[in-house]
Amino acid sequence: MKRYRSAGYSGFTLVELLVVIAILGILVGLLLPAVQAAREAARRMQCSNNAKQIGLAFHNFESARRQLPTSLRPPSNISGATEQSRVSVLTDLLPFLEQNVIFERYNKGINWNQGTNIALSQTRIPSFVCPSNPQGGALDTAPPGSTPAFIPGMASATDYSPVFGIAPGIFTQLIGTASPPGLFRDPAEIFAGVNPPYTYVPGFFPKNATINPSTGLQTSKGFGFSNVSDGLSNTIAIAESAGRPFVYVRGRQLNGGNALRDTDASSTNTDRLNSGGWSRPASDIILFGSTSAPIGVLGGPLAFNFTNGHNIRGLTYTAQGIAATILGLPIATHGTGAPYAFHTGGAHFTMGDGSVQFLNANMDLRTFIGRATPAGGEVITDL
Repeated sequence: MKRYRSAGYSGFTLVELLVVIAILGILVGLLLPAVQAAREAARRMQCSNNAKQIGLAFHNFESARRQLPTSLRPPSNISGATEQSRVSVLTDLLPFLEQNVIFERYNKGINWNQGTNIALSQTRIPSFVCPSNPQGGALDTAPPGSTPAFIPGMASATDYSPVFGIAPGIFTQLIGTASPPGLFRDPAEIFAGVNPPYTYVPGFFPKNATINPSTGLQTSKGFGFSNVSDGLSNTIAIAESAGRPFVYVRGRQLNGGNALRDTDASSTNTDRLNSGGWSRPASDIILFGSTSAPIGVLGGPLAFNFTNGHNIRGLTYTAQGIAATILGLPIATHGTGAPYAFHTGGAHFTMGDGSVQFLNANMDLRTFIGRATPAGGEVITDL
């Protein structure tokens, strides 16, 4: 009599299955950081490309106009002028960034938050958004909790901004005085009859080159490449300033009621910067420096990347910024953004020649300031 053996069935034992799962877990743990690093490298490359495109745009503008674009912020006290004709540098660069349709519809005779400019200002411009920004292209709204909310409206945020100058108070961190004679060119700008005189060291882009008293618009030839005596490749023109209008400190977003705050004890107001929208002149960068304690207060020895600007939550000020200043500059006029990036170790900066450099966030503040002045006469290797 023949006997038939039943066919054996092979399979994983519980122990073998657990071993396989453990091995897969280890592989995922090893590969995931590499995948994340590769993704961030791609985002960083795209960010660098965005900064490069903006550099090419202002070069093409200068070639066509023989001057650099300037933000217009006409003081309301000038006869015949109003603050309704504020225009940013980035607005003038739109035709050179394949955004001619928006530029042709944009009315430079009124403010960014009036008329047809309202919807146009809310348009997300891909070249203005860093892919590493978790909230890229967010709408920049009126500073909440401020009195009055002098800028109603919204504008899509930019992560790249022109460098207009250096706040006088930053020099206190360097040589103990806010106005160093002979160290940097130190022109004064005075809003006669409205704000007290204040001084700032000019950056690559001009500010209100010449304003027609009757219209508040620029009339004369402005700043051009010939004025950059320090050399285009040595001078910062555009700074990465990501995350605006929200406040970030070391990669952490601040929210109302957060223990990390620097203006008021109330939790009813949202942490916000007075800057961000690509169509807003207040989104231009004035270099302040910052401290590392307690929460990145501006006016310290750190060059950049600790915080993306000064938190204005709860501040009270007038439309001209008389009641609230930072290191001698009225925040309502200049904004409160600072160079900042979500990249590890530094941020992208577009130089005057259109090249892009990734600068180390730990660089010396004096060296950083030397790179930001177009005609300071500094020798970078000696700073």
